[in-house]
Amino acid sequence: MKIKLMAILVLLTGWNSFAQKNTDKIKDDLLKHKDSLLSTYVPMIKKKYSIRFFNMSPVELRSKLSEFRTSLLKQGGKDGDPEVSALRPRDADYFIRNVVADYQSSYGRDSMAVVRFREISEKLKNSPNGKKSIDSAARQIYLKKLSDAEKEILSGILLFKPDLNDGILFRRSSAYRQWLDKAINERRPGKSKTGQKLGIYGISVQKINVVLQEIKDPFIREYLNYQSLRMILGSKPGPEEDKLYKDFMAFAINPAYRKELETIYENSKKVLVNAQSPDFSYADVNNKQVSLKDFQGKYLYIDIWATWCKPCIAQIPSLRKVEHDYEGKGISFVSISVDAMKDKPKWLAYVKEHQMTGIQLMADKDFDSDFIRKFNINSIPRFILIDPEGKIVDGNAKRPSDPELRKQLDKLLK
Repeated sequence: MKIKLMAILVLLTGWNSFAQKNTDKIKDDLLKHKDSLLSTYVPMIKKKYSIRFFNMSPVELRSKLSEFRTSLLKQGGKDGDPEVSALRPRDADYFIRNVVADYQSSYGRDSMAVVRFREISEKLKNSPNGKKSIDSAARQIYLKKLSDAEKEILSGILLFKPDLNDGILFRRSSAYRQWLDKAINERRPGKSKTGQKLGIYGISVQKINVVLQEIKDPFIREYLNYQSLRMILGSKPGPEEDKLYKDFMAFAINPAYRKELETIYENSKKVLVNAQSPDFSYADVNNKQVSLKDFQGKYLYIDIWATWCKPCIAQIPSLRKVEHDYEGKGISFVSISVDAMKDKPKWLAYVKEHQMTGIQLMADKDFDSDFIRKFNINSIPRFILIDPEGKIVDGNAKRPSDPELRKQLDKLLK
């Protein structure tokens, strides 16, 4: 299901943007054009829920989704394959389950209150006394809440018992895969043992633990663990990295998974602190080649980003300020775009229009570029800190918006 709506939890924790490869045969070929058809039954704008959708009554939503399901299955037609005929209603039901979950997550939401919440959160996120104001703004996002009776009406839409281990449907339904991902996330503790929020590494570790406990289907189990382990090996290494990798390789049978993870694992060992950084040579906005050796004698802070990445864009004002404050202090700033080469004109236009500072480069093969692959970068924004001798200080450095970055730079540049 392509339609996604950020719930309040996402607003609090920020956005992540991922680039992942699909190395196995999973698809979405049971019922086509579900998003387009849905927009004829519930309020949507360009295949995204409108504010009116979240203010529909549960009774109206139930009626509309019932009509939608009937129409969707008719549109699917008849198929000579009995397996496909059996899978289509389940594909429709999981799609509808996801719609209901989105509706519940933001029922009665005030769009202007969301804007105010974001503004207050950004302004006060580093203030020691800001939590009270942020919490107050969060409470004002919802104008109304579902009553128990209304929740009961919604539960009447979901008349089937979901299955965590439907391997056949997993291969052919993105709606089912989306629901399963939500189900796994709901089973995660959500925070670390110390009560801290989790980054990509911690979330992925928790997801692996849930999958090992809850998922019995061998195909789903291997696929999901492979995806999570890719994120773990591609982010900042942690104490469980080696064990998780070895445990996975002990039962993994898919040769593509094994080969890719072996490469990522080997790369992760080559970019540890104090290791010599992989080299790069990429073109700047004037098509001049710039390489790592050009920065010898200075610290180098690298921003890996893309014009389509909202979290990356959100860091640009903070990065610009860091660049300004540390000008002439022995550190260079380079931004490497992983936009596709076909989008080079768009990248050039963005850099010029927004008067981006620092040295602006474009990787030659986006996420498949040699430098990007050697750092196992599959999530952006990503920041890298390199010392004057070309050795890695931090392969997953703090973001410009994080006050800890300045503390680290001040210590290094003394």
